Amino acid sequence: MQEYFPPKGLIIELISIKERDRLKEHLESVKDIADAIFLFSPYVGKGFSLSLEEKKDIVGACIEVLQERQPVFIFVTSFTEEDTIKNIREFEKMVGSYKRDIFWVDAPLYYHSNRGLPDMYERFSSMTDYPFILYNDPKIVDGIKGPFNRRNIRTSILKELSFLKNVKGLIFIGGIRRAINYQNAVRERPYFRIYDGDEELYLNFPNRNGIVSMSANIIPHIWKNILDEDGEKRKDLWIHLLELIEILKIGGYELIKSLIFGKSVTCNNSLFEKAKEILRRLNT
Repeated sequence: MQEYFPPKGLIIELISIKERDRLKEHLESVKDIADAIFLFSPYVGKGFSLSLEEKKDIVGACIEVLQERQPVFIFVTSFTEEDTIKNIREFEKMVGSYKRDIFWVDAPLYYHSNRGLPDMYERFSSMTDYPFILYNDPKIVDGIKGPFNRRNIRTSILKELSFLKNVKGLIFIGGIRRAINYQNAVRERPYFRIYDGDEELYLNFPNRNGIVSMSANIIPHIWKNILDEDGEKRKDLWIHLLELIEILKIGGYELIKSLIFGKSVTCNNSLFEKAKEILRRLNT
């Protein structure tokens, strides 16, 4: 397979919707704005709660709608290395005919220590033709009990991983100091992408590679404008956008789904109305 690299720009952290028709309707509305689609994030993508069969159904619907127009990031992490490999193998059966770029997104510290990560990805690379994007988020490993003393990928380990042919990037959630350290660690690898997985961090310290955005499920055009315009024009939107991001973090999956399809009975009414008002201001 010819080598390829992750795109720059807007990566939409797609909300996972089990209703196939609704999923396809939503994907149709955002696909032409996104530079890539990210499936099964740990948050609105429900990466740790959907069954493999449910995920396979969503992958099938997405491939049908996208029609090879955008790269697709697929979160494959499971509770063990063996189950992660199983996910990769099952998804690989489905995406073999998809002629655009596929990337496996993996949060290795969820099931593995920092020690031995380069060797693990060497093994993984011998099992699949598709490249990996790492996922670093200390929040998803905080509650794990086990022998591993880790919350973040070590900077020295990231540097080593960035030289592996089949590891192409990183989605980063964390503080600015670590973000800078990570950027410095991979500076010899110009095609290694580091995406901000934290929208607030991106707005305050935008990087050149792009953003993985949850709120782009409902305002993809605004995020695309932010990435395309210069910093001074961006600042006009920040106060409203930051307010919306905070509300979406509280309301989570149910709030975002309600803003797309109409309020559900399980969605907090106060948050829903606040979000609607902010959206009105953002769109005027």
